[in-house]
Amino acid sequence: GARRTGRAGGGEPRGRFRGGRAARFGYNEARVSHDGRRFTYARLLAEAARIAAGVQRGERVAIVQRNVPEAVIDIFGVALAGGAVILLSTFATQNELDFMLVDSGAGTIGAEDDAVIIYSSGTTSNPKGMAHSHAAHVTAFRNQAALFGRDETSRVWTAFPLLWTAGFASAMGATLAA
Repeated sequence: GARRTGRAGGGEPRGRFRGGRAARFGYNEARVSHDGRRFTYARLLAEAARIAAGVQRGERVAIVQRNVPEAVIDIFGVALAGGAVILLSTFATQNELDFMLVDSGAGTIGAEDDAVIIYSSGTTSNPKGMAHSHAAHVTAFRNQAALFGRDETSRVWTAFPLLWTAGFASAMGATLAA
């Protein structure tokens, strides 16, 4: 199964991190899609809460999506419920997807602290899954927001897929954590 990495201690509790942004910046833009759709922090949180209602705490949920607002909503919805997001590549073959779904335990209840499982490309063998804790990602989001000088007015365009660490943590996470 997926190997555990990123066991950072501390970090801000998940609910306060997400809810705090919506409370502080509710009507500020959180996300603009390629087709011009705009999402405020309040809308992002409301739609993520709708997703969270269908996810059990600790549940591992696979997501295969392009960089669309719905992907961000799904990721935060699973996190809001205390689940673990399994980010799978839209470029993966059916055999690779089948392998990753079984390997990751998608649809099962895993370790409660798992936040994200990110898979390698599997260029030399089967893709390898790395599980990261909630605290590790909150800490990384905050550190990168500070490093890049982001604040609530920052806007970032990225070509990095959200299923890669750079897209997930450096682009999306650090910007939403600012």
